[in-house]
Amino acid sequence: MEVSQSIRRQAVWVVFIGAFLVLLPSAFAQEDAELRLTVRRTFGYRGGDAIQGRFSLEVEGPAELAQVTFVIDGETMARDLEPPFEHSFHTSEYPLGTHRLLAIGNLASGRELSSTERSFEFVSAEASRDAARRIVGPLLLSVLGLIALGVLAPALLIRKRGFRRREENSAGGRPEFVAGPDRIRRLIEESRFES
Repeated sequence: MEVSQSIRRQAVWVVFIGAFLVLLPSAFAQEDAELRLTVRRTFGYRGGDAIQGRFSLEVEGPAELAQVTFVIDGETMARDLEPPFEHSFHTSEYPLGTHRLLAIGNLASGRELSSTERSFEFVSAEASRDAARRIVGPLLLSVLGLIALGVLAPALLIRKRGFRRREENSAGGRPEFVAGPDRIRRLIEESRFES
């Protein structure tokens, strides 16, 4: 009885592993068959899904991809018949607001593939400048603050540590400022002669 249960378990595992190995290549084939639509900024503003300016749509897909149609809000933007499959556009060519972008590809076999639909809000140039100012303003203030700190901190440290000590010059005239290597050399010479 125990032997037959063990054989059944092994048979179930063999069937499970066999089914997994049979279905695995088809899962990868479906992944390769997808179109990937990428939206790249050429020149302009992009803050999350808000865009303004010149952008490029690029599609990656299977090797047998014969043509790609770029679609905005259900209407054809452009059709590309050879790789690399891409289309350049300017947001000002379309009304402000939210738009849905999509790529539809045709394989040499006649099969049609579709990319995932992407939504973007086309904003005005003024809105993009305002958003850029909100980012650049604090960043510029931070950089200027760091520069000021870099200039003032050493001056304050020098004053606190007493590096501005003035020593009489050898001619007995007015005091001179001694710092850096000259000061170190003098301190060494003074300590040598005192002992």
